[in-house]
Amino acid sequence: MEKPVVVLFDNVAQAYKDPFYPPTTGVALREFQDAVNDPNNGQLYKHPQDFDLYVIGSWDEQSGKMTVNEVPEKLANCSSLKTEVMNNGNDA
Repeated sequence: MEKPVVVLFDNVAQAYKDPFYPPTTGVALREFQDAVNDPNNGQLYKHPQDFDLYVIGSWDEQSGKMTVNEVPEKLANCSSLKTEVMNNGNDA
């Protein structure tokens, strides 16, 4: 199965974090949406605008072959993944 190679870029540090290999880009976006909305994730929660999520290539877990994109593909700025609490914890 071919998986995307996804990295987080810190715009303040001007550096990429270590890559990870989610099954799809949709899963990567969901994981980071969870992270930026979790108060326990310090920098991502407090400064989501400082981080961009990129796909830099793909990795085939059966062949071991990695393909690197010529230009990283931006998936999102993490601030776009912030959600607001709709009911402040009160169920209707």
